[in-house]
Amino acid sequence: MNTNCGFVAFMSRRDAERALNHMKNRIDMRVGWGKSVDLPTHPVFIPPELLKLYLPPPSSGLPFNAQPSKSADWEGATVKVTIPLNKKLLALINRMVEFVVKEGPLFEAMIMNKELSNPEYSFLFDNKSANHVWKLFSVLQADSTREWRLQPFRMFVGGSIWLPPVAPNYQAGMPEELVNSLDSSSNNQCERLIEIIQSLNLSRSSIAEAMVFCLNHSAALKDSLDIITESLCNPTTRPARKLARVYLLSDVLSNCANEPKGVNIQAILEQVFNDLKSSFAAFEPAEKTQFGPKVLRVLRHLDTISFLTSSLYAKADFKPTSEEPLDEKNLLKNIDKPKRVTTYFVPSKWDTVDPEDFETQSMSSSKLYYLELLNERNKQ
Repeated sequence: MNTNCGFVAFMSRRDAERALNHMKNRIDMRVGWGKSVDLPTHPVFIPPELLKLYLPPPSSGLPFNAQPSKSADWEGATVKVTIPLNKKLLALINRMVEFVVKEGPLFEAMIMNKELSNPEYSFLFDNKSANHVWKLFSVLQADSTREWRLQPFRMFVGGSIWLPPVAPNYQAGMPEELVNSLDSSSNNQCERLIEIIQSLNLSRSSIAEAMVFCLNHSAALKDSLDIITESLCNPTTRPARKLARVYLLSDVLSNCANEPKGVNIQAILEQVFNDLKSSFAAFEPAEKTQFGPKVLRVLRHLDTISFLTSSLYAKADFKPTSEEPLDEKNLLKNIDKPKRVTTYFVPSKWDTVDPEDFETQSMSSSKLYYLELLNERNKQ
């Protein structure tokens, strides 16, 4: 049997333990500890949520990209200082600050005049770049180039509040508050999933698109299942759309390697199929005939993959009921008729005799009496 193997190195053991615990119950792969390796100075991949901690906030149009407070008080605006991820740019800023501290502001003016068209020195002309200004102020306050005070401060009276940068420490792992936030969908993701479900139909491509969206956001699978369940239990939903959402729920659960964390699948299925039974009773006879067998097939599939309990499967009744009146004619029609017993072997032609041959070859009593008389005469 051909198997594939891989190796993933984490910058933090805490993140590795979290990943191992999350995937230890998978049935499509086996996960375990490997050998320790030397950590790189910069990780190959940084989770987007963790990267946001070290990136500047959205542009506000204010000097140094100050973020205004919710109130109209401009003294409450904050300037978030971030360390450039470009190591070459960071080294250039530190070198520039070192010479400005030694030579004074005249040296900075000379460099700005000389490197006017050099894009590497664009931070000197950008009033939204706060790092080199903070670095110069920090060094003048006797801070070290590698360690600095993290307390918020004001450069001058009435000015904005400056927030010193936090040096990236990828070996500390993902903060717990970020891990908890990844387990829930954002508002944009929820709105997008609701739009997909509202336009869902019985075509394979439509159901596949919705399923892929849910699996791509598997960290927030609980929210996705809640949205699907709520849409299924909507009493105004037409039968065709209900069936499409049943297919989506079945496909999402079928592609889960194990039961999602914090999700009670049995409770979800019981709620969904109890609502389906009440809705099924109000459908037209033609809709019942079309809808019932397909839902039963989904139930059989969920029972096969062990997501459905035997009690819930036994209570499922989506068979169309007869609308015929209980008169004498219909009652007689439904009486059990004797069933013809079928044999397992094809009868041979020698097992039966042709009636005509039987008649010609049969011996009557008169023929027998005549033959006895002939025998007696022959003996005499």
